Amino acid sequence: MSVLTPASRDLLRTAVLSLDDAYQADTPQQRYIASHIAALRAGAALLAVRAKPSRSSRIRSVWQMVPTIAPEMGEWCAYFDAIGKRRVFVEIGRDQVNQRQADDLLRDAEAFLDQIARILNVTLPIRMAG
Repeated sequence: MSVLTPASRDLLRTAVLSLDDAYQADTPQQRYIASHIAALRAGAALLAVRAKPSRSSRIRSVWQMVPTIAPEMGEWCAYFDAIGKRRVFVEIGRDQVNQRQADDLLRDAEAFLDQIARILNVTLPIRMAG
C-alpha cells in the first residue's frame, strides 16, 4: 500500500481543482488547458509517492517517468504527452480546439485522475458537474 506524502496530497488536491477549473471554463481553450494540467498533476502525484531518486542528469517528463513505475499507465502517458505538445500551441494562441475536443480531454483527464487515485488507494472529492 502506498503512503501519501504531503507533496502527493497537494498534487492530487490541485489536480482536482484543475478539473473543477476545466468544468467551469468559459472557453474550449481554457477547458483543454485546465484538463491537461489536471492530468499532469495527477501523474506527478503518483511520482511523488512511488518514484525513487535517480542520479541521472537527463531531464525526463512526467509522461516519460510514470510508465517506469506504473507500466499500466503507459498508453495514457503517451496520449497526454502528445496532448501536451498541442497544449503549448493552444496556450500561446497558435492553435484552437473546439468544444468537443475540450470535453473529450476533460473526460480523459478525469478518468486518468480516477485511475491514479485507485492506484494510490485514495478517495477523491466529488468534482463539479459541467
